[in-house]
Amino acid sequence: MNAGYSLELDATASEFYRKTMHILTDNGVPFMVGGGHALVQYTGIVRDTKDFDIFLYQRDCPRALQFMNAAGYKTEMTDALWIGKAFCREFYVDFIFGAANCVAVVDRQWFDNARHAEILGVQTSLIPIEEMIWSKAFVMDRDRFDGADILHLILRNDKKINWQRLLQRFGEHWQILLLYLLYFQFVYPSEIDRLPKAMMGELLSRAQAQLQSAPAREHLCRGPLFSIDQYAADLSKWGFVNGKQQFIDHLLHGSGSDVA
Repeated sequence: MNAGYSLELDATASEFYRKTMHILTDNGVPFMVGGGHALVQYTGIVRDTKDFDIFLYQRDCPRALQFMNAAGYKTEMTDALWIGKAFCREFYVDFIFGAANCVAVVDRQWFDNARHAEILGVQTSLIPIEEMIWSKAFVMDRDRFDGADILHLILRNDKKINWQRLLQRFGEHWQILLLYLLYFQFVYPSEIDRLPKAMMGELLSRAQAQLQSAPAREHLCRGPLFSIDQYAADLSKWGFVNGKQQFIDHLLHGSGSDVA
């Protein structure tokens, strides 16, 4: 990690974020820091931000909001699928326990592989770089694309990434990981030695085998895992099955997990 890097923040924001970490710690709520504060630690890239991303288990989000509310902050459960918020003036803390598409849900692996860092003078944990890449990989909307963040995370941390664990995280969505590895190869032709060549070969072989197999019978569009708006026509006009909803249904009716 890039020790010594930090974001320059408004004094009110800094105090709000520090107090949030202390409130959670004092009340026994396990959490990790993500977002811009993790990105600067992993890459050195400083980004203006008015929010602070806290990652935690789903079960802990309601009580984290209760503790923040008891401390005098306005709170809301913004979306029961993945996020709540606490507010202080124009600043806010996101309490994140998943992703809007329900793919990158916070589970025990996040905590087991968290990295330690000092954030705003507080010793705390960062989300693992593998989960940061995994969760950002699905941010491909019209007004936001996190691809550059992913490439910078690889560029600055290639030797620290557990590539096999990252591949395991992508699971059935392995093509998305391959997409970003090829994207890195294109953007940084002088840095291709940073890529996991054996794993890329395996993924390219999978892709080749898939091309040689018969097309899927189901008229499926997985685009909504990235953006509902961008693929609205596929679902409403062209008769495609919603791949996001199919994934959620599979999660709801599948086997148990270690998501808490």
